[in-house]
Amino acid sequence: MKQFLLPEGNAYKANLHCHSTVSDGAWTPEEIKRRYKAEGYSVVAFTDHEILLDHGDLTDGEFLALNGYETSIKEVQVDTRDLPLMKVHHINLIKKRPHDVTQVCFYPENFTPGNCADYIPFVRYVGEQCRYVYDDGFVNHLIAEAKANGFLVHYNHPRWSGQEPDTIANLQGLDGIELLNGDTWLYGDNDAEFYAALTRRGVRAYGVAGDDNHNKGASGSFLAYTVIVAPRLSYEDVTDALAQGNCYASTGAEIRSLYVENGTLFVHTSPAAVISLHSKGRELFAVRGEGGYVDRAAFPLDFLRLGGFFRIEVHTASGQAAYSRAYFKDEINT
Repeated sequence: MKQFLLPEGNAYKANLHCHSTVSDGAWTPEEIKRRYKAEGYSVVAFTDHEILLDHGDLTDGEFLALNGYETSIKEVQVDTRDLPLMKVHHINLIKKRPHDVTQVCFYPENFTPGNCADYIPFVRYVGEQCRYVYDDGFVNHLIAEAKANGFLVHYNHPRWSGQEPDTIANLQGLDGIELLNGDTWLYGDNDAEFYAALTRRGVRAYGVAGDDNHNKGASGSFLAYTVIVAPRLSYEDVTDALAQGNCYASTGAEIRSLYVENGTLFVHTSPAAVISLHSKGRELFAVRGEGGYVDRAAFPLDFLRLGGFFRIEVHTASGQAAYSRAYFKDEINT
């Protein structure tokens, strides 16, 4: 019997990291919808700095707006541009259910980017105001509060944030890790190696990608995205699919099917130069294109050689890529 690791369903192209004129972006939410929809996107998570708004008015039969915000826990409470070597935890919080705009751990001093301070009078939050503290205890408290109040929790651009895998491995309860970030691409947030280092340290999270678009200066759009496989384009179906890890990160390559049958992993992709299976240790297996490309691969799953998990990468000759999440031994039916 086939065990589908990516379920059979609809594949929705999503930007899960986005800034608008609500904070420090150049495009309005309406303009973001229009431009992303024209580029084939079905989902955008609006994650303006520190402010959670209900963007449900942008949702239609072909486009879904997810409600979220990005929060920052800094070593020193200043603008991060003032101290370029300062370490920061940047975290996206995305509501799992629509029309819920209750935030957690409201810290007014963080409302500095762009226009977000204008929205302070309208913020709804759980509990009292709090002071952000750059230590594992507070960050884990923030993550726990967010999850208890209906958020998916994604860790953003870890290399640009000045982080090391050992530091993020101390954080508990992360749902997703950003592998690819269009805005911080040149800082190194452009592959799966940081994510792989975290999985080797026991972190279980899916991989996501987003533009982090501000659309001014060097910040662009349509560079990195998440493919979410869900039965329907509804708020609950899409966020439930994310919560289950039914997604992959991409810059253009596709993972069209991923399933296990009789101890073998079968992969079907868009035309690629190489499809590779990566493991906990040094084992790596690859199928390379003959006659120009390959779009199918089969890998025996020998966990004595693979260790505790495996993941798939797809690379094209033109430099596009797709990265699956890590799948662990106890998830696989044997």
